[in-house]
Amino acid sequence: MDINDELKSRKRPTQADVAELASVSQAMVSYVVNNTPSVSIPEETRKRVLDAIRALGYVPHSTARSLRTRKTSTVAGILPDITNPFYPAFERGIQDVAETHGYDLITCNTDGIEEKELKHLGLAEQGRVDGFVAVLSHVSALRLRPLLERGIAIVRLEPAHKEVGPLPLDNIYVDNAAAAQTATTYLIERG
Repeated sequence: MDINDELKSRKRPTQADVAELASVSQAMVSYVVNNTPSVSIPEETRKRVLDAIRALGYVPHSTARSLRTRKTSTVAGILPDITNPFYPAFERGIQDVAETHGYDLITCNTDGIEEKELKHLGLAEQGRVDGFVAVLSHVSALRLRPLLERGIAIVRLEPAHKEVGPLPLDNIYVDNAAAAQTATTYLIERG
């Protein structure tokens, strides 16, 4: 058997494998992996489980976890043009904050096309993301209502203040005119 066949034949270690190696229940493995605060775990048991995890190379399966918790720990950044020099820094900021809260970020480029905006917003309906930070050129706050009513978090970057009424929608506004005036004044003052 060559190395490729050997690699293909290996199965991914499961919680059951860890439980067997550590001589504990699968529930105990779950408590250790999830650091469940309501369960008191003897230190020796925790060590056996962690040793078994390392020995087997066990990594929790995020899809299985999200099926159980109904959370993906993933947010989407929806942008009209990732090549615009403003957006990479914007996405980096989103990623930095998301990571500090245990979330991953996927970036979606829409090319400013309505169908692509709607397609990417559909990621939440498919259970692939928990929320969005989005720059939407065509999708209004009212069209976001079904997602918002289902508790999907949405933050929009907007060029100007827009009234969203009673919708639980957060908006980030960039006042380009004030920013340009401040930059110009700064340059004039510096000669």
